[in-house]
Amino acid sequence: MAPRGKDLSLEQKQMIIKLNESGLSSRKNSEIIGISPNSIQKIVRRNAERSSMENRERQGRNRLVGERGDRVLSRLVKKNRRQTLSDLTDKFYESVPQKVFYRTVRRRLKEQKYQRCSVLKKITISKPNRQNRVLWCRSKLGWTVEENWSQEFPASKWILQEDNCPVHQSRQTVEWKTTNRIPTLTWPSQSPDINIIENVRRTIKIRLENRLDKI
Repeated sequence: MAPRGKDLSLEQKQMIIKLNESGLSSRKNSEIIGISPNSIQKIVRRNAERSSMENRERQGRNRLVGERGDRVLSRLVKKNRRQTLSDLTDKFYESVPQKVFYRTVRRRLKEQKYQRCSVLKKITISKPNRQNRVLWCRSKLGWTVEENWSQEFPASKWILQEDNCPVHQSRQTVEWKTTNRIPTLTWPSQSPDINIIENVRRTIKIRLENRLDKI
């Protein structure tokens, strides 16, 4: 017997028609081909009615969402590219009369060439570090270059700036810097945005890019 639901090949269908035209019954035909008598009768009937052994073209289920729904979905995506598929499906369901599932929305997005991506996790600043940042910045509000920053960064000496990660603040590290008289700049943790070296690096990068033809 042929597997249930599997379409027969053209050669099998042609053999069924020839055996039927030779006068064999559907049951005898079934024994030779290896499929059920009902399938034999369907193919013979189809050939007699339509002069064709092929199945009708399958139309499939009608789309739940038409062109208008696709335009609505596109506008919702453009309003907020960072929303999840679940949130987008809920908003889309409020805008169209048909009930749609997230799988339908996902297929429509794929047809419109939208790609899924994972949102990078935002690194938040802890509450103690936020307070330390505010205190540090407020303590420097009245500073001037001549009276204060020049003392903090003397021209004739150097000073070490660190980002306060645990290895920099360990007891062994602090003792070593004290013993070797390493001057360290006080700096709040998680504060790369107020680090002047970031701006200096950008300036260096721009200047190097302008000199690529000379390097």
